[in-house]
Amino acid sequence: MPSFAFSVDDDPPHSGFSLGHLDVSGSDGTATTRGHVPDERLMVYLAAAQLLWDVRVLVDAGRGTRKFVGTDSSFTLVFSLKKAEVETRHGRQAIDVSTVDDFRAAVLDGARGLYELGSAEVEEDRKPLDDLAAAIAKYESWHRHPP
Repeated sequence: MPSFAFSVDDDPPHSGFSLGHLDVSGSDGTATTRGHVPDERLMVYLAAAQLLWDVRVLVDAGRGTRKFVGTDSSFTLVFSLKKAEVETRHGRQAIDVSTVDDFRAAVLDGARGLYELGSAEVEEDRKPLDDLAAAIAKYESWHRHPP
């Protein structure tokens, strides 16, 4: 099962538009926004909401490929759904192949972890954090009642 770990890179006070990182790991490899030129940090709260949306679109389609591009970043992940398994790739590098259910749960765990951090840390421009909360609620409802 892959892991999606968001973190905020900005010094406090954090805002809903704070930049940060996404670290993705799986059984076949890892990918990160860290240490790239040009800088691949992303607006983490907006990116987490976008990731939830992209996963829903892919799984609802039942097959195919979906590309996630980090908000305000050039960092990309490609998800391919085939025969009830999702392959996660970063460029040419395979990161993970897992069941749809495990993949869906991993994405939700990553978004929830970021939201918990943001709830305690965001002091300014809370709208993106509120949008992430709404995206998580919608995803949880969808996750409980899959297509």
